[in-house]
Amino acid sequence: MMYKIAKMSLPVSCLVIGLLLSSVGSFETVAGPEQFLQGTWSDRLSVEGFPTLPMYCSYLTDIVKTKVGGPMFCTINRIELPTPNGKLVLQGTGHGTWVKEEGNEFDFAMAFFITDESGNLVGESKIRGVKRLNESMDKYTGEGVDEITDFEGNIMAKSSWTVEGTKMVVESMK
Repeated sequence: MMYKIAKMSLPVSCLVIGLLLSSVGSFETVAGPEQFLQGTWSDRLSVEGFPTLPMYCSYLTDIVKTKVGGPMFCTINRIELPTPNGKLVLQGTGHGTWVKEEGNEFDFAMAFFITDESGNLVGESKIRGVKRLNESMDKYTGEGVDEITDFEGNIMAKSSWTVEGTKMVVESMK
């Protein structure tokens, strides 16, 4: 019995992989790389009341052909946010999504978990914003808001921010 199941799963796996690869190839011809934030970016984030913070963001492309966009991940080393109830800590990887709007403008949303100083999970940072890619497609600027909420949705802190990003490129070792 196990032999028959194993024998059937190989052709099914090959079919699924083939469909995924053909979808990716056809997506490139529909959207073209010039319409993407796709790649990894080094950001300098300026949050009101804080020094400029470095972070890295990676934008992946969704295979769905309806609208150019996809998942994104951003990494922040550690930000301590003083509040009347003690410090809140934002660190680690944020998860989100982005979508191309008009011209070289991209809307996005992402979330980070927030802990207190002792490391107890207390809420999340919900970030929304827009980024505008320059004509040479290697830099962007943007702005947005960050709402820190507890898990019941109550706002504990809110800030605005601006960002400047530079696309990471492969540098030849030759």
